[in-house]
Amino acid sequence: MIFGSIGLVLMIGIVIAGAVGEPNSTLVFILFALVMSGALVLFMAWILHRRVRVFSGKLERRCEGLMPVGTVLGIDAAALSVGPETYAWPMLALDTVALSSGSVASGETSTPILIVERLSVTARGKTFVLDRAMTENGMLLVDNAWRRLRAATPR
Repeated sequence: MIFGSIGLVLMIGIVIAGAVGEPNSTLVFILFALVMSGALVLFMAWILHRRVRVFSGKLERRCEGLMPVGTVLGIDAAALSVGPETYAWPMLALDTVALSSGSVASGETSTPILIVERLSVTARGKTFVLDRAMTENGMLLVDNAWRRLRAATPR
């Protein structure tokens, strides 16, 4: 929206400048502005449609394996609570870990970091998925679960 608005203001400014500078070519400037505005609108609509399609595809994939809506998750020093059931940290095993990369500014340089986006944890034949983006307080839950599982896992 911002780029489109800036582009439209610039085109209007060019049309006005062209009409003032060369009154005989006003129609050409107006037609040029209309064609360029149409092209800009079509391009922005195409980008929006593509982003929505990509987001919807990612959303479907991220929802796979999540617990039902309203399931209460709790993490403390002793265990992970999923609904009414409690699982001690030594009983849990990591099934899969999804990571993303990023960077943190540190002075004049940046330090690359890995972020745990999604954990798949198994216990007593059940698999639980903790997703950073799709779970309420997901950032805290996933980070704390990752730290506790790492501490409870023998190396």
